[in-house]
Amino acid sequence: RGCRDDENCGDGTVCENNACVEGCRNDDNCGLGTVCENNECVEGCRNDDGCGLGFSCDAGICALNVLIGTCEMPTRIGSGQHGGTTENAATAQTGSCGGRDAPEAVYAFVADQVGLYCANTDGSDYDTVLHVRAGACSGDDASEIDCNDDGEDFQGNLLDLRSALTWQNAEAGTIYYVFVDGFGDRAGRYVLNIGLCDREPAPAPPPPPRP
Repeated sequence: RGCRDDENCGDGTVCENNACVEGCRNDDNCGLGTVCENNECVEGCRNDDGCGLGFSCDAGICALNVLIGTCEMPTRIGSGQHGGTTENAATAQTGSCGGRDAPEAVYAFVADQVGLYCANTDGSDYDTVLHVRAGACSGDDASEIDCNDDGEDFQGNLLDLRSALTWQNAEAGTIYYVFVDGFGDRAGRYVLNIGLCDREPAPAPPPPPRP
């Protein structure tokens, strides 16, 4: 793979003689949860910034600082950016578009305003699936609102193997159950971006002319 500088190379590699090679010069060349030691990326952290959303640096190791939500005990959130990992999470819920064999993190999202809501997993490090339910988290009272494997960000830009969905909320205070799931059996660190959409829904088409 050709390169001009280290920024053209991925985590754990640097640019040498216009080619990306394994190694590091500093922590910026390493991914979340790793640091540069003796020109090699190794597991560890120096502060919380090196761990990512949902993690904190504890004695030099990134530790999950929130419980992974389940339908029995979903993580309650509002609008904003949230994160964590689905590794070692339960594989109990499935969306209509995928997630059967992948572990998931479950959130209870409170929509505090009437309007069009957007959620996506832009920033996640694996192939995600996202689905949302209303009425209940599981069982006969649960109704799937939407499910997406590969989608678009809030501005309509295509996300690479990340998921996105939208839904219309008619009553402030409604609780929706949001599932960060995976394609196939994929799992890993995720980012969940959720809140009112930056764009308005498309207007309804005009009624057909009367004959």
